[in-house]
Amino acid sequence: KDGVPILALRNMVLFPGVTMPVAVGRAKSLSLITDAQRNKSLIGVVCQRNSQIEDPRQEDLYDVGVVAEIIKVLELPDNTTNVILQGRSCFKLDEISSSSPYLMGKITTFDETFPKENDKEFDALIISLKELTYNILQNVNEGGKEMMFAIKNIDSPVYLINFLATNTHIDPAE
Repeated sequence: KDGVPILALRNMVLFPGVTMPVAVGRAKSLSLITDAQRNKSLIGVVCQRNSQIEDPRQEDLYDVGVVAEIIKVLELPDNTTNVILQGRSCFKLDEISSSSPYLMGKITTFDETFPKENDKEFDALIISLKELTYNILQNVNEGGKEMMFAIKNIDSPVYLINFLATNTHIDPAE
């Protein structure tokens, strides 16, 4: 087999454990989503280095991505398609093995490094991260309250970091 289907995202990075809606417009991407949903297969999700490139090749993609599950496909009234994806685990994109009918890639999954239990410094950083986020959200009109509520209900520090990284407007290269 050629590997896993690779969905290239423009200006978005998906993180493990996080669920995120993605607008899908390219014909290749729509074909990938249709096949993956029909086969109930996982996909690889990577961010493009340059969002202007319409038909990305390997050199146009970052080489770290996330294996993702397609939770739901939504065909919207304006003829656009949104896909709800949930990140599973990180991978390194070793090579693009095929580009037709969509990108297929050979990947190597890798384990994330987690802090030791009762790591006082890490716990303090998480508390500071939450406080800083609350301070920022108090100055945001739209969605700030919902985001604060969501953050208050996150128990896992690792999920909190991934959630904030997904929902913060940071340049994908960072």
